[in-house]
Amino acid sequence: MLALTTLLPAQVTYDRIVNALKEQQNWLTYWGDYSAVRHRDLKQINTANVKDLRVEWIFQTGQTGAFEVVPLVVDGIMYFTGGNGTAFALDARSGRQLWQYKHAFPAGHKPNAVNRGVAILGERVFMVT
Repeated sequence: MLALTTLLPAQVTYDRIVNALKEQQNWLTYWGDYSAVRHRDLKQINTANVKDLRVEWIFQTGQTGAFEVVPLVVDGIMYFTGGNGTAFALDARSGRQLWQYKHAFPAGHKPNAVNRGVAILGERVFMVT
């Protein structure tokens, strides 16, 4: 496991994770919160306005292969991993890339192309390498 030392703009404390349902705008864990239902009871989208949904932005990682991650969103920043030891941070509103990390594997080591994303605690982003 690797802890990326890029500092987050805000601390993600254990208390925030436990009370994640109070932060409907954020997605702090793989499941969103400890109830693990993986959805929010938001009311902004309904049968009357769903037809008005549109794509706001698309981000191309430049990588091929399967993506099986759940992006985390903390205070307007989206964090996720790609295959082969990469992690990204994007502005969730615009899709603008804030940073990218690429883990340097030892010679002869073949990284796993599929992973489950990142975890966040305190000021650190964690990913398995």
